[in-house]
Amino acid sequence: MGREPYTILGVVSSSFWFEGSPDLYLPFQADPNSAEQAHFFRAAGRLKPGVTVENADAALKLAAEELNTMSC
Repeated sequence: MGREPYTILGVVSSSFWFEGSPDLYLPFQADPNSAEQAHFFRAAGRLKPGVTVENADAALKLAAEELNTMSC
């Protein structure tokens, strides 16, 4: 990493498992001009209290549709 400042948003516990063993997670910045459309992207998250998996899934599907519309 260069000398760019970063804000630490959180620290995961040692029991957290996600594919690979990175030392650092950085925010993903999608390029709207990319032809790849982030098909390789995987994410993990924690739902806010009161948000259901179904609500989160619907929001993600909407975001994917908007991304696909932007890149056409």
